[in-house]
Amino acid sequence: MTIDAGSIDRKFPTRFTLGNGEVYIGQSLYQQSPNFIGFAPLVYVPQCLMSDTEITQLVKEKIIVCENAFVELDMKVDKSRGVSLIRLNGNYSGEGVIVKAFTLPGLTLGYFEAQKLIKYINSTSNPRASLQFDYQTVIRETRAPTVACFSSRGPNFIQPEILKPDILAPGMNILASWPTETPLTRSLKDLRRAGLNIISNTLMSYPHIAGVATLLKAEHPNWSPAMIRSAMMTTAFPLDNSYRLIFLDENLKPANALAIGACHVDPERAKNPRLVYDLGVQDYINFLCTMNYTETQITRFMPEPS
Repeated sequence: MTIDAGSIDRKFPTRFTLGNGEVYIGQSLYQQSPNFIGFAPLVYVPQCLMSDTEITQLVKEKIIVCENAFVELDMKVDKSRGVSLIRLNGNYSGEGVIVKAFTLPGLTLGYFEAQKLIKYINSTSNPRASLQFDYQTVIRETRAPTVACFSSRGPNFIQPEILKPDILAPGMNILASWPTETPLTRSLKDLRRAGLNIISNTLMSYPHIAGVATLLKAEHPNWSPAMIRSAMMTTAFPLDNSYRLIFLDENLKPANALAIGACHVDPERAKNPRLVYDLGVQDYINFLCTMNYTETQITRFMPEPS
């Protein structure tokens, strides 16, 4: 199966207050001290393009604002006595906020609020802001799932008639086990270690589908892999938790089949699909023949009849 990554309704909100009184809610995994940053000057650095010398000169006692900050920037800002780092989503990421385990007080803002923040910074000679970290996890208050911006989209360029992906499953900001010898941010400069981490990538969606497939196989021992896939795809749920169309993180527009496939996996419905479609070896051989594969090519990965 080919699987796209979707969001879940779990958020890690952080309050971000501007000098003009506007309040934005970003997200952060920062769990250290202090949990409150009083009003401090904002410095906007487009694309985070700063040399180490510029970082030293710019950031002291300031809040640095930039797009898609790289992993080690918060460590450099912290070392240079900057008070905070605000990571802005670009238009590619849109509203899909991938939470980060900042080493200093920091948060990530979605694209729309990021543009408002940049406009505020450019509108005044003394842009300032404060941050409040409540160390909360909030659920059931956000529309989900959405299609993660980093998740690959169809079509299948080799055979466009076969729609891909097959299905959507959770893959964004997923709580997962983590090797304790590996830094939380994968940076060797990060000394923090833990057995759990919040991870976002398409690979996080595959274990969800594997788990559902295992449960279905236990419920229906005689089902083939194709039948298990069929059960999941024909019972996938087409709406989000607000019973509206599933949308794309990057532009908040409804997702089509090339982004969500058959829609979001629904394990309970898949258990009793009423009807499943099967595929056998000969079906796949026939398919390869229609693609003009030669007999020699097919026998490279198909066993010869005994």
